[in-house]
Amino acid sequence: MSDDLSDPLQEYSPEIEKISHPPQIVNLLRRIQDTRTLLSVTVAGSNELYNSAIVEVDATLGYVLLDELTPTDGHVHLLHSRALHAHARLHGVDISFAGALQEAGERDGIAFYRLPIPALVSYRQRRANFRAHVGMGMPVPIVLGNRHMQELGGTLCDISIGGIGALLQAGSATALRQGVMFDRCNIRLPRGSEISCRLEIRFISQDERRHALRIGGRYVDLDRNQEKIIEHFVAALERELLRKMPKD
Repeated sequence: MSDDLSDPLQEYSPEIEKISHPPQIVNLLRRIQDTRTLLSVTVAGSNELYNSAIVEVDATLGYVLLDELTPTDGHVHLLHSRALHAHARLHGVDISFAGALQEAGERDGIAFYRLPIPALVSYRQRRANFRAHVGMGMPVPIVLGNRHMQELGGTLCDISIGGIGALLQAGSATALRQGVMFDRCNIRLPRGSEISCRLEIRFISQDERRHALRIGGRYVDLDRNQEKIIEHFVAALERELLRKMPKD
């Protein structure tokens, strides 16, 4: 197998996911609504940061309603610019989206704004551990299995001492859900090393470009020997990243 450990300059960043799958976008918006998570909103033509909240998500008609902006001068700016950018922090995850104003109205003396459900949502999970990118030039196979569903195969995208990101064949994982626990996660690393542990699925999204399912997972009950294997592999990826960076 090639000793080329990664291509860190490829466009994929393990820190930010671009969500374009409509049911997943609706689910994220509803979670923001149900938890009453505050939105931080910026409006074109103003340097002010405004607060709002999601008050309704209608998947059938394809719209989301936002509460009145505060401070109240944001209302005037939004009516003029008719465009905004919203950001929320939900359970340690940064979620943001852009929106174009379809309608502004009023209920019980409080303004509301109707926007189309966004076609794209940025999803950034803050991680306690650095995740090293695994380039496409060095495919690292991964196999997930448990007693409740068939084995799922794929390739590793990124790895840290706390968890992994991977691409799975989209059609093979229709029953996969956030929170699913796999009793067996086998990762075959270069030069004969192997990681074998339990894995909890923490994130799922469609990768339209690669026609695959992107997942993020957290190790469960990882022993010290396995940790050392991961540490050595991540260190090798970091060294390769530094080697490939342009030199002044």
